Amino acid sequence: MELSEGSRSKINKYGPKVCIGAGTGLGECFLTNTSDVPDYTCFPSEGGHVEFAPFNQLEQELSQYLKDKFGSTDRISVERIVSGRGLADVYDFLAKKFPEEVDRTVDDEFRQKWVDQGVVVGSKAKDGNLCEKAVKIFARYVRSRNREKVCG
Repeated sequence: MELSEGSRSKINKYGPKVCIGAGTGLGECFLTNTSDVPDYTCFPSEGGHVEFAPFNQLEQELSQYLKDKFGSTDRISVERIVSGRGLADVYDFLAKKFPEEVDRTVDDEFRQKWVDQGVVVGSKAKDGNLCEKAVKIFARYVRSRNREKVCG
């Protein structure tokens, strides 16, 4: 998946690589190459315990929503956005914040018992709808973690 348009053309096939695996947690690793052929050594790390750092007022409100939801008084980790139920929680926050923008058909499907809510959000993302807004917030934090690993 290409998170930043045009990034694939900038890849050095022999250079270090960053891998992010959002699942039940947020796994991260970097790969280094020590030869003239792509033959990488993996260095795993745990990235999910990094603090969620909101970029704007809406994301500050999302942070407070997540603190309230999870009973936290001090911090929210980025895992709450990019792994597990993160995408569904972001959509749920947006649906409560902007009820006038809720597509009832999508929301009814999202709220069905036993449905994978993250899949609903991802598959229903269309220009300007709440699902797309949730995916954009999700993608911003996946990208920001990627930049941190490469630059920091």
